[in-house]
Amino acid sequence: MKKKEITFDEIKINGEYHITLKFDYDKELGQLLAKYGCEYSATRTNYHIVNTASNYINLIKLLEKSYLLNLYKLQQRYLERKINKAPRQDIMELNSMGKDWYNRFELYLSSKRYSDQTIKSYLGAVKQFLAYFSDRDPLDIGNEEVNMYNHDYIVAKGYSVSVQRQFISSIKLFFNYANGEQMIVEDLIFPKKQLLLPKLLSVNEIRKMIEVSVNLKHKTILMVLYSTGIRMAELLNLQVRDIDSNQNVIHIRKGKGSKDRNVQLNINLLRQLRIYYLAYKPKLYLFEGAGGQQYSSASVNATLKKSASRAGVKNKVSAHVIRHSYATHMMDKGVGIRYIQELLGHSSSKTTEIYTHVSQRSMKDLSNPLDDLTIFASETEVKYDKDKDNTTF
Repeated sequence: MKKKEITFDEIKINGEYHITLKFDYDKELGQLLAKYGCEYSATRTNYHIVNTASNYINLIKLLEKSYLLNLYKLQQRYLERKINKAPRQDIMELNSMGKDWYNRFELYLSSKRYSDQTIKSYLGAVKQFLAYFSDRDPLDIGNEEVNMYNHDYIVAKGYSVSVQRQFISSIKLFFNYANGEQMIVEDLIFPKKQLLLPKLLSVNEIRKMIEVSVNLKHKTILMVLYSTGIRMAELLNLQVRDIDSNQNVIHIRKGKGSKDRNVQLNINLLRQLRIYYLAYKPKLYLFEGAGGQQYSSASVNATLKKSASRAGVKNKVSAHVIRHSYATHMMDKGVGIRYIQELLGHSSSKTTEIYTHVSQRSMKDLSNPLDDLTIFASETEVKYDKDKDNTTF
């Protein structure tokens, strides 16, 4: 006898993703789903339930022996959304034991002085893991179970390889801390890192984006990103005091890995920063939002998106795309790879080589991609007068 087919799909209800199950009328199946906790929608003629890891897995276990499960549409939804991190509604609640481990691990990460973003990423992955095994003491969980979790939750849900690696790295660090006797972290399945070419913008696209930025602050942000290649968080953390015109550098404090470094302060960028300073008079952060608060990443992204649209740039633009473009254009201009690695704040996990620090003199002599652009000032900009310069840098 042919099994009845159940089509799994997904829908968003009141801001939450729900698994939907559609099939030809079957009273017994309907009662089974209602007993599990699914609700029936008369308008959509299907059953639905909040899409969590436990619901997804339990429904498959409940139905796969007696019914033909069509999971294609549901899996496509995940792929189409290009999930980069576990959605909040997909994280189950922790029991008292899970909360205790979670809090202890958070204290451990803080004590190790990991960055706020790293702590957030590790804790998010470990919380999901602890919630998945909510009925178990983590110290009793073995390698095979973690590898099953790796496949049944991370892979089956369509997460990217980079997210999968982040999840497993978080779990490995957690068990290194917890010292579970059954866990041999070296034996955990760890996907090979994908070698993906970075998305880039051309010099001409960057030029157009800068020229069409009519807002002085937005234009300055774009020029800082392209002239320095700094990360989004580093841009937002920049303070007025970090602009050092005496040494022609910008001080990056506590960048990724809590490392300080210096990057170029190009003469064209310095001129732009002085014009910007005279117009906005920032007090603490170089780029401030309402009430002098730190500027937000959402505001920067909106700025870049608007500039890209006005410039006719069709590819998606982000601070990281500009960072890749900066590095590539620097390399195209003949700047050595070791200088670029130092300027970007990169460290290699494959070598113990200590990169040579860029001396202040060498940094002054370095070529910069902003040198190639002829930027025309907009009518709304404050004109820079060297004799009336009262900037602090």
